[in-house]
This record gives sequence, structure tokens and C-alpha cells, in this order.
Amino acid sequence: MMKDYQNQTCVGKYLKEFQEQSKRWYQFAPHADNSYLWATRYAKRYGAQFYFDFHGTKNRNILAIVGKNGQNIMIDLDDSRIVVTNSSATGSD
Repeated sequence: MMKDYQNQTCVGKYLKEFQEQSKRWYQFAPHADNSYLWATRYAKRYGAQFYFDFHGTKNRNILAIVGKNGQNIMIDLDDSRIVVTNSSATGSD
């Protein structure tokens, strides 16, 4: 996925296209009292099941996928980094 994005292949162009077409994410609230550390609260844009434009990451091509029960994948397309997190207790304070 990263190689496609960086090398402008057909898949890479598709990734850039849906990133450009992403819409403003209505749940963006990084400073809210109940924001916790959920990616959905720190993303400014959403499209094609990916979250984009995170608070504090200006001009970075980072996308995230959020799954059930704390399964998250964040991909930094510019620096070729992937971070995967899993949690067994997302409901605890």
C-alpha cells in the first residue's frame, strides 16, 4: 500500500483520490473532556473507511483504520511506518 502510494501506481492514485474526496469528520474534538485517546476524536476527515488529517500532524499523509474493541491501524504513507494497536479493555477509564 505504501509503495503504491509513493510510486503513483493505479492503487496509489486511488488512495490519493479518496483522500482528496474525504469529508469533514463530525466527531473531531481533541480537547473535549471525553475524547480519551480514540483516533476517531483526533481525525478531522473521513472517507472510504479511513480517517485522515489528525490533530497535531499538519501536512502528513497518515491514515487510520479503527476496528472493534481497540483494534487500530495507523499508516504513515510518507515515512513508511505502520502502527498496530490492540486492546482487551477499551471500556475502562
